[in-house]
Amino acid sequence: MDFSVERCRRHPDCKRLLVYFDTSTYACLTRGDDGAERLDGLLRRAIDEGSAICVGSPWLDDEVALLRFGPRLDRLVQAVRSYTLGLQMKFEEELIDFELSAAAREFSGQVVQITWEEAFRDDPDDPPLQPFQAEYLNDRERFQHPPAGVEDATHDRATSESLSRAHEDLREAALSWEEVAVGNMEQQARYLLAPLEDPTSVDRANRLQGELMNEWLSGDLEMDAGSPMRKYLRLAHVVSNAKRLRERFPPVADDPVGFLESDAVRYLPMIRLFSFLLAALSVDGRRTKPRASDLHDLRHLTYGLSRCDIVTADMRSCELVRGRDLIPAGATLREAHTLGAIADAIEERLATR
Repeated sequence: MDFSVERCRRHPDCKRLLVYFDTSTYACLTRGDDGAERLDGLLRRAIDEGSAICVGSPWLDDEVALLRFGPRLDRLVQAVRSYTLGLQMKFEEELIDFELSAAAREFSGQVVQITWEEAFRDDPDDPPLQPFQAEYLNDRERFQHPPAGVEDATHDRATSESLSRAHEDLREAALSWEEVAVGNMEQQARYLLAPLEDPTSVDRANRLQGELMNEWLSGDLEMDAGSPMRKYLRLAHVVSNAKRLRERFPPVADDPVGFLESDAVRYLPMIRLFSFLLAALSVDGRRTKPRASDLHDLRHLTYGLSRCDIVTADMRSCELVRGRDLIPAGATLREAHTLGAIADAIEERLATR
């Protein structure tokens, strides 16, 4: 089997260099760490000239939100606003839907062109804010609000920690990285597309809806992260998207198994790249203790490596990615705290554009 991630690269055709920082890189910039002044000046000039821009995402918002309130949150929110100008990538569910729709078009014989609409909320060449607007918002006398719900971010971290036993089981079974990667990819694809070939998925969703309606009428229904209601909504979303694919694309409806097993699906970043990164964490991360931020880190890398030019991550994540050669051509990865190396990489890429 081919374990390349080159086809996971889905960079939009835009003029600006897309820079995707880890939260730690923003923190280094706000603290004024060694190399911060040079990197800050480089970024601000490139943003003003329209030659580069930083990119935000839900995973960055979640990490920042964990600071809740206070001076550190204020500084980080302001820094992110200054460098991204409000440019954001989409939520995971939205991005998966867009990727699967593109895969269905490819499977149906249509020409698929990667545009910014697949992953970004706005055109990177036309961000929501101008630099002077970001500066005005940063200078206003008020506290900054967390950019995401702390509850959801905390729940995701608890989920990461709960995977410790699963990682240990895989290591004890002495499975190879290739075996785990294929298994992860298979499970991810089937979770998202099982309703195409399994009519009982719709029946199960309808049954759960009835049960949850009864809970709601009794006053016991909650919407907390990880609650039955949230799980149902996720299942209902998956079922609804599969139904939409079946209705819009006759070749998918005629051959759902062929679609599920096709390269069009198996090379999607949210299926292939994420599954391979998770396998690297399970197999190659045996010398490190699982961390609460693991799932955030893997999703951060999946977003960045598939669609941005310069990506930063913590040292451990960089080692996992490089160890399995999971950096597609066109993406440059640097460690989050190495501000000088990050600036060098940005200058080099800008010089060759």
